[in-house]
Amino acid sequence: MVKPPIVHQAGLLRRIGGGITTTDWAWIGQIAGQQLFYPPNVAGWDDTRWLDTATYRGRWIAVQRLLRDNHLDPAKPPAGLPADAAGLLARALSFWRNPALSSSTHAALLRFAQAALHDAKGAKWKQAQYPVLIENALRHLIAVSPDVQTS
Repeated sequence: MVKPPIVHQAGLLRRIGGGITTTDWAWIGQIAGQQLFYPPNVAGWDDTRWLDTATYRGRWIAVQRLLRDNHLDPAKPPAGLPADAAGLLARALSFWRNPALSSSTHAALLRFAQAALHDAKGAKWKQAQYPVLIENALRHLIAVSPDVQTS
């Protein structure tokens, strides 16, 4: 069962100990297909239509907004940042308090991190900044993964 947009957003905020600090969530919820207190009709929202190409974009934007205040700065990498794909994935999962992921989702995220790190081998600046950028990307990809959007 796909989580309604507001449930997905609230769950992500809860995972990182965040709260509602902006009115952005109102318009983001609308883009994701659920404007609170304004259902499409008296029957409420159609729970079978939470994900399509338009509402998925809203979920992507919601995660992007949430991570805006929680991103890592490539110019100031955190101490002890691992330089291997498995370590970066473990840190990104830890950020979200280790949500349960299917083995295929976990493997896809790991392949992404490995490929990005492989690309960094050519230049010194890439070796310094890519681990931070990869962890930021992994945080985003985890939050919009099918495993986190369903219950």
